[in-house]
Amino acid sequence: MALTSVNVRRYHVFLASPGDVNAERQHVRRFFEEFNRSTAHLWNAEFRVVDWENYATIGVGRPQELITRQTLEKYKGSLALVIGIMGQRFGSPTGKAESGTEEEFNWAMQSHHETGFPEIKWFFRVTGKVEFPDDPDSAEHALDQWRRVLAFRQRMQDLTDPVFYAQYPGAESFGDVFDRDLRLWLNDPARPWAVHQIALASGSLPDLLPVEFDAEGYRTAVLAKFDKLNLDMLDTTGA
Repeated sequence: MALTSVNVRRYHVFLASPGDVNAERQHVRRFFEEFNRSTAHLWNAEFRVVDWENYATIGVGRPQELITRQTLEKYKGSLALVIGIMGQRFGSPTGKAESGTEEEFNWAMQSHHETGFPEIKWFFRVTGKVEFPDDPDSAEHALDQWRRVLAFRQRMQDLTDPVFYAQYPGAESFGDVFDRDLRLWLNDPARPWAVHQIALASGSLPDLLPVEFDAEGYRTAVLAKFDKLNLDMLDTTGA
């Protein structure tokens, strides 16, 4: 018997954040690895997390521009979601924005307005105190970073199309907030992967068949094979 390959539709998720939320970033990766194993296969789908650490390479050009070209722009056609996470750091200016994370947010918002995708989810870590280094100059820089995070959060609310964000009290509780939101979002029947699978099951996807597909030939072959049923298989004894 010949092997038959399985067609899996791959969607990409971009992970944006400064460098002080590594535990949260690791949780996002683990979440999608587990979700692919437990649930996504039911839709013949797979979700792959894209980030600068694993998908961007060094080269000639503005660093953030290279990252954007090799991640957000490269996977734009299948980019379902941009996930942003911020703690107390905002990042460094890129030449086009106050930080790489902000430039990625700006790109995502523009693409969302133009095409409807990617969708955007943003998470802010909120704690009762700001952690300052012992060195006064470093402490002043940390305070400035924290102010920029707060200003960015306010900017999200001041947009014409404001972004509804979530807050979580600490890295250890990020998973509770993130998992609940993402599972509700991913399992919504209105999501493209669910719509596609429902339409496929109902036989209403003629527009998704390849151009070279011979529909009439397929119909003729099905009729030839199943038009006359083999009644010998039926039990006529009443048993």
